[in-house]
Amino acid sequence: MCVFSGENLTIDIIIKNTSTEDIGYPLEFVTQRGPSIKLIDNKSGKERPLRTNLAPRRLLEEFTIIKPGDSIALDAIISQHTILALSPEQVDLTAEVVPAADIQVNGDRPLVPFHSAAKLRIMAADAVEHVENSDRGLEK
Repeated sequence: MCVFSGENLTIDIIIKNTSTEDIGYPLEFVTQRGPSIKLIDNKSGKERPLRTNLAPRRLLEEFTIIKPGDSIALDAIISQHTILALSPEQVDLTAEVVPAADIQVNGDRPLVPFHSAAKLRIMAADAVEHVENSDRGLEK
């Protein structure tokens, strides 16, 4: 869960190589373009995909090698305006983050589609306090 305090929200994204092979990931391309992110209002069900940026296509051919067990990091920013436009009254959103790309396995061709997703709950500070207080009541 992430507490929304009324400011832009930076999301740190970690991609870990859990395989036994070297993986080539187009990190610079995804960093410039941004990962795919969809915001979902948990109350109304409304969805809003966030725009990605333009990135040079040549960067799709430049790979950052991730050794087995190692990881790489990138980040994404969700603007406060976007959050408040989708959930203006009480922020309670889910962000679906998808850093999908075609990857290399051991430097081989053809490239292999990589698709992974993570969900992050974004709530206003007062809503988080309410949930925490409700959870404490269950402990009694």
